[in-house]
Amino acid sequence: MRCTYCSGKVVGHRNVVVVPGKGPTHEGCFQKSLISIAQRTFSGMDLTQFTDAALNELSDMVAIEQNARTVKMGSMVELF
Repeated sequence: MRCTYCSGKVVGHRNVVVVPGKGPTHEGCFQKSLISIAQRTFSGMDLTQFTDAALNELSDMVAIEQNARTVKMGSMVELF
């Protein structure tokens, strides 16, 4: 049997977990997968599903919002 994430052998390996819907995996591989998913997801949005154009637009919107909040605190506005 092989790990569903790294394709390495799981038979005889010490830390093996069975992930429902995936199968047997190394515990470390599973944990790395969870961290990776958490880094690509924000407020229920999967950032990997955005097109490049949409991701750039989101980035611009975040910069505008950050600048607007900075102005409220009395700082200078970042010009693009």
